[in-house]
Amino acid sequence: MMTKELFLKNFSTEIDKLYKEIDKYHADLVECKLILENKQIELDKINKELKIQKEHNKFLTELINDKGDQINYNITEIYRFFRNGSVIQLEQALRLLAHNPNLNKINEVTISSVLELINEILETGKGFVTDECYFLSLKIINSFYNSNVKSQVEEFFRYKHSSFEGNIYERFSLKLSLELFKSYILFGKKNELVDIYSDSITDFEYFNLDEIDREIFAKLLWYGVFVENEIDFIERFEFISEYLNEHKSEFQLYQLTRNILNNKESFLSNKIRVQNLIKEITVLDPIEKEIIFSFLIDKLSSQTQINQFEINTNLICKTPQYHSVYFLENINLNDGYREKEILLAIYHKPDRNARKEFFKTNVFIKNGDSKAYVNRGQVQKIKKLRMGGWAIIEEYPLSKLINRKQVNIMNSNLKNKNVSASSFKWPTTDVKLDPVVEQNSSNEFLNTTSELAKLGYKITGLNREKRWYILQNAVPKLGLKRVANIIAYNVRLRKKQKNGLIKNSYSIGEWEFDLDRLKKKYYKNDFVWPRLN
Repeated sequence: MMTKELFLKNFSTEIDKLYKEIDKYHADLVECKLILENKQIELDKINKELKIQKEHNKFLTELINDKGDQINYNITEIYRFFRNGSVIQLEQALRLLAHNPNLNKINEVTISSVLELINEILETGKGFVTDECYFLSLKIINSFYNSNVKSQVEEFFRYKHSSFEGNIYERFSLKLSLELFKSYILFGKKNELVDIYSDSITDFEYFNLDEIDREIFAKLLWYGVFVENEIDFIERFEFISEYLNEHKSEFQLYQLTRNILNNKESFLSNKIRVQNLIKEITVLDPIEKEIIFSFLIDKLSSQTQINQFEINTNLICKTPQYHSVYFLENINLNDGYREKEILLAIYHKPDRNARKEFFKTNVFIKNGDSKAYVNRGQVQKIKKLRMGGWAIIEEYPLSKLINRKQVNIMNSNLKNKNVSASSFKWPTTDVKLDPVVEQNSSNEFLNTTSELAKLGYKITGLNREKRWYILQNAVPKLGLKRVANIIAYNVRLRKKQKNGLIKNSYSIGEWEFDLDRLKKKYYKNDFVWPRLN
């Protein structure tokens, strides 16, 4: 039987347990109350932000107000977004402006303010400005192509494009680059488009290749056709060229085009098919289609006329074909040489077994000698054939001369002269190349730039210390000579661009800083240090 004392003790213990549980429940209740209060604060904050956003959206909508066939732009407020670094508001304002259906009704007074704003956004390159802001700014410029202010926009782009091209290019965004390509094609800057397309192929490892889908590939392909450089694009990116075999209009037309240009099919018998395929293509907008495919039709028509002319000429004159010619510096007519027109093979790759086309050129021949000879002036004429490809000129002083916009010269018999790492001449970043560097490194390092990029080296997105860490690992793997020449080659490439020193000033400065750092760390005074002007 439980005693009174034991009962009271057990009762007291149970009471203590109840008090502890009550304290625990009270603590939980206080905690829940605090959580609810915090959630209410967050909810109030969200409601406040939504209210502000709603009012802001209403304000942005009112920025563009249709008034009697004219559009009134509150440029002052958009300027405020830009100068305050309000990137979200800036993007929204630019997006509304870019997609407004009445944009082509802008008057000549307002267009000056719009262009001034866009120029400041594109040219200053402020850190907060996003790729989307650049893209929308270019889209606005391009939208004026069919407006009554086209001439003003054309003049603006003609004189201003070089000041912001570098900012756009070094974003390494395919979407942004394609909009810039479109600007060039609309406003008649084909030479600049040729240069930047070639640069984009060279620097493609810096772009996000995950962006490439069927549509982007098709656009890059047809812009390549327009600048006559799509072969380089396809050969460099064979892993995505599988698109070419798809039964899509844009790729079927390209395959047909190549067959016509290679004389495998006739343009006259395929003219209607070409026109129908062009109509079916949707990856390019109507203006791009008109410009690019007008060029294509002219090229195919010209090829047909050339082929017919060559057939008739060959029937009469039997023009001889040569797969290669020989270089001779001094050709003396008194030694029995005479000038003759021949058909010279231009190969699609630096390989005798590659596809080839024949083009007329003048050479020197000699009775009893089966070879054809060219002097330096004739080599220059061959190089100026702006169709790309490779011409074999035996015994030419340079083993290979590479220029993507012209015919490349290849000498299959000339042996490469290897220069040891301890005696190589340090690469110059001067655009006036010294002949030793030109001969020994231009071709080699054009093809190996990606080796350094594969190790993570790039200017965009990396500070100097991160780049230096990569370079210190690269030197033992690739060698000082290779690393230095890759960097110097990139500098020379940018300097050669129109206004390259201005639009690429940041990249050039960083590359030359890295090159100077390599000199201080690894240079042993065993070769001539390059000029850095």
